[in-house]
Amino acid sequence: MELFFERLCDDNFFPLKVKDSKTILSYNKTLKEPLDLKWRYKHVDITCSHFGEHKSRSEGRRPNQKVYANECPFRVRVVFKPAAEKFIVMKCETRHGPLPPKVPHPISAEHSPQCVCYGANPTTVQMELQKNYGIVMKAKDLQNIKQSMTGLAANDWAATCDVLVNLNNNPENLVNVICDEQGDVTCIFVQLAAQRILYQQYGESVQIDATHGATDVPMPLYTLIVTDNFVVGQPVAFFFVREETTENISIGLKQFAENNDVSVTHVVLTDKDCGEIASIKEAIPNATHPLCHFHGLTAHMSIVHRLIEGKSFKRFVRAILVFYEVLV
Repeated sequence: MELFFERLCDDNFFPLKVKDSKTILSYNKTLKEPLDLKWRYKHVDITCSHFGEHKSRSEGRRPNQKVYANECPFRVRVVFKPAAEKFIVMKCETRHGPLPPKVPHPISAEHSPQCVCYGANPTTVQMELQKNYGIVMKAKDLQNIKQSMTGLAANDWAATCDVLVNLNNNPENLVNVICDEQGDVTCIFVQLAAQRILYQQYGESVQIDATHGATDVPMPLYTLIVTDNFVVGQPVAFFFVREETTENISIGLKQFAENNDVSVTHVVLTDKDCGEIASIKEAIPNATHPLCHFHGLTAHMSIVHRLIEGKSFKRFVRAILVFYEVLV
């Protein structure tokens, strides 16, 4: 029975809880002839975490704005019948969700991993959890939870190729593989139809950066990101390159420029990578190119740290940060 409810949670992504239960050990205290303890439970009542209706005891001075109870009717009650030596399902309401005209389930801590698995933006889920429930959870932690639920591929690059093939089945998506004269892959450019729309809406400012170790093949993954009106970063294109050279990065950005109206972009933000800087001037010539403050300051500090040690370095860092705050 426990395995059944655990499977029900995993397969349907239901945040279930034990509302009421009674063990055989406790039930035997009321019997002259005790039951076999192998049955474990006399009855178990399983409901959704949002089951029932909230009854506020507030006098109005501090009313509850967010409550868990959302009138979800999901409920399963199982009772053990000693005469038949079987568990009987006494109540079974499998509808999961509030009854009309109630609002849908809010995102809760139990729902958040499933939301990410179904494609929700981890940063958006993180913001909802913090705003509505006061739960502080890093977007990276949500990604790790998703990875633990979906599992790891035996071959990262083979799994990546499967994803690219599936994306290419949609004619509105762009999946372009560029090879050199010897037939070796130099760049793989990917952009979904929805990402092109996002870029046209929010492409005034674009950020570009590379991620190393994304697959077991040493091809850095470049991501182009815009910021939407919720101040959440949204990827608008990806491309793998064989080597981080100006020529290869230019190929990826050229693919982006050929398939999008880059005139909407006025600012392109990168780190201090010279290959990226040179490639941007060629692909998006009309955009201003400031360096990312974080990457610039981090690189500067790493160089200074090699020259200055101990307390002198800490005083130098404090002075730089104070000067930076004054400028901002």
